[in-house]
This record gives sequence, C-alpha cells and structure tokens, in this order.
Amino acid sequence: MKFENKIGKSFDNLAQRVIYPYIISYPEFEPVKNNDVSESAQKQMYDFMKNTFVTMYNNPEIIGLPIEEDGCFGEGVLYNSNPELNNMMKKFEKKFLDFFNFLFELGFYGEVLDNKLHISKAKKAINKNKQTMLVRLGLECETKEETVIYSNEYPELCVGWNALSICSNAVWDKDITKAIVSQSFARLMFMKCLYADEIVADSRLYNGLEQSGVYLSQLETFLIEKGYTYNSHDGGYTLVKHCANNKDGKFKVLFDWKKKNQLKYYFEIPGFTKLVTNHYDKMDDSLKGLVFSRLNNCYNCGYCTQTGNHQ
Repeated sequence: MKFENKIGKSFDNLAQRVIYPYIISYPEFEPVKNNDVSESAQKQMYDFMKNTFVTMYNNPEIIGLPIEEDGCFGEGVLYNSNPELNNMMKKFEKKFLDFFNFLFELGFYGEVLDNKLHISKAKKAINKNKQTMLVRLGLECETKEETVIYSNEYPELCVGWNALSICSNAVWDKDITKAIVSQSFARLMFMKCLYADEIVADSRLYNGLEQSGVYLSQLETFLIEKGYTYNSHDGGYTLVKHCANNKDGKFKVLFDWKKKNQLKYYFEIPGFTKLVTNHYDKMDDSLKGLVFSRLNNCYNCGYCTQTGNHQ
C-alpha cells in the first residue's frame, strides 16, 4: 500500500499516529490454498481491511477516536515524564484494537449464508453504536432476530472474513500456554489479513515497508544465511541465533508508535563491545560512523544491569 512516509514526522492528530503503523506496514496480498475460501474471497477481505485502515486514518471519529493534538516522546524520554499524554495514548490504542477484536469476533461467531454473515444475538450482541460504525465503513447491517452483515462492494467479503477469523483463532488455540503475547500476535495476523493457522513471524508482517524504502527481506535473507531463525512467540518480527554461553543474538523490528521515530530495530549481540573494539581498526570510516551513530547514549534506565546485558 503506497502511503506517505510519516516515520519521524508529525501527524494531523493523535489518532493518526496510532493507526499509521498498520497502514505503512500492511503486507502485499498473498493468497493461500484453502478449501474453505477462494482466492477472490481472500482478496476482497484483504481490500476491505486495507481500506478500513485508510478510512479510519482520515476519519478516526468513525470508531469513536476524538480529534486530539498529536504528541510523542523523544528518544530516551520515559513515558511517565508526561502521564497525561501517555494515558491518552493508551486509551486511543485500546479503543482502536478493541474495534478490530470486535471485527474478529463477528467473523468468528458469524455463520455465512448466501455470502452474508449471520450473527446470533446469543453469541454476539451488536449495539446500535457498533452497527453505525460498520455502516460508515461501507457495510450493510440488518437486525431482526439476528444481525446480518454483508457488503455490496465486496460480494464474497463475508466468506473471507469468517475464514480469516477462524485462522486467527487457530493460531492462539494451538498455543497450549494461551499466552497473552500469542493472542495479540494472532490478532495482528487478523489485522494484516494473513490466512495462516500458525504464527507468521517473517518479513511478511512488515513487507509493506519496502514501498517506503525499508528492505527487510534482504536483511532477513542475510541473517538466515548466518544461522538466525524465527522466534514466533516474541510478539513481533524477530530473528534469533543461539550463541555461546547460553546467550542469544537477536534482531527485532517493531513500531513504537509513541516515539517520534516510530520504527525501531533492535540488535542484541553478545559481547558486542568486544566485537567492536577488537575489529575497530579494520573498519573504514563510514562503518565506524554507522556503528557509533546507532549506539544509544546511557539514560540510566537500569535495563543492562538488571538483565545482565551490559557485557
């Protein structure tokens, strides 16, 4: 999805800051073979979800997000330095994610008949406010003995919707620990319209960024060749390599949307200080500059001493 690159920039309002990461990282459409849902149904759900993000971005009030002035935290600035802003951010994010959990539940509890989603009131009650939200997103919504949802623009939408919810639930259901992180990851797959019954922990979660010049697939290939593997329960796109002394090397990509520079890359390299100092003389000037430009200053947060990652 082509969209203005707003990484490190200001937004028209706070709601846009919350929604933006899901737009800019929305993956390319990749249909899967599934006897229960056709490729066209998958594509219609994919297009509906994509357009839903954009519609919300331009009109956040549709899901009850008020228009508030944009705000963010600089690098190294703790969230508790501005509790008012941080609390507002939490409320915005919760309302946004709650709505997509609502969409998931509609697909999961609904039964598809004649390309319409029939939801029993006993399984999922839908109040008038939620119905209005659905209508403003382009859906038809009828309520009698049950709630019936369908789309004139996307005739096969409900078939794809139901299948996507079932796939998403299967991801979490397979994890016997029922960890919160795996549940949130399963919902992330629903929001990114990935039809898979296992967690997808590769660059597909962020391959929409490649249209903005962030080429994760190339880095992913390089790291896998170096022995890194996916860590599917880490709550994000993460590659891990087991090193000596029970230490793990780790590369992780995530959006910290509360920060001014939202896109974050984390490298955890055991013995990194020794690695740099031992090979410093072999680096050219540009590599030296890159290494030190990417090292954080110490903010006395206590992370390294508490976790033993100060070597």
